[in-house]
Amino acid sequence: MESLLIALLFAAAASAIGLVIAVIVHTEDAATWIAVFVTMLMTMLGGTFITMPPGPIWSTLSRISLNTYANNAVKTIVINGGALADIGVDLAVLTGVTVAGVIISRILFHIVPGGK
Repeated sequence: MESLLIALLFAAAASAIGLVIAVIVHTEDAATWIAVFVTMLMTMLGGTFITMPPGPIWSTLSRISLNTYANNAVKTIVINGGALADIGVDLAVLTGVTVAGVIISRILFHIVPGGK
């Protein structure tokens, strides 16, 4: 059940970022390439394929990635047998990005030319 919650929050946060990208750019091709770049950046910084090396620079950089929080939450639940209380910060970040992304995209939709 916890894994499903993490997956849903991660998908919502990624979709909110996609909404912001869609509002900012003017063509489908531009949105596609920006989304590919953002996805690859988050994947690499979030430790999805490789573990980030220890150090203050990498630790700070990894905090800008949604994958960091989703990966930490899944590892805590699945590997360490943790509970929802153990991943409160991770869930809060994913929820915050979702809410902020929807609000920002809504505001930008009204500001950017072509919006309604």
